[in-house]
Amino acid sequence: MKVAVHRSAIVFGMCVMCVALFSGCATQIDPNRVPMSAEDLNHYQIDCRLKDQQVAMLQSMRQSKNDIFAARMRAMTQPFAWGPDHDIANGNANHYIDFHLRHLSYCQ
Repeated sequence: MKVAVHRSAIVFGMCVMCVALFSGCATQIDPNRVPMSAEDLNHYQIDCRLKDQQVAMLQSMRQSKNDIFAARMRAMTQPFAWGPDHDIANGNANHYIDFHLRHLSYCQ
């Protein structure tokens, strides 16, 4: 009897942890750091007159390794739904940000 109760408590605890992890409650995106979509970043226009403002904006949108990991976990739970999580998980946004920052470094 004691073993069955202990085992059911472990199974219940594992189920609660899985639901919390895969429901999205444990991995929230900070709304102030959500980058533009990769499509928008691909068509982003560089203006050398506003270099400092554009550099600050692009740097603020850069995703950290934790953001990429969390987006990868969310994308795995929705494999056929394409959205911003897949762009963040693949690092597309950071690649476009690096490209535009490199372009801005040539502005005088």
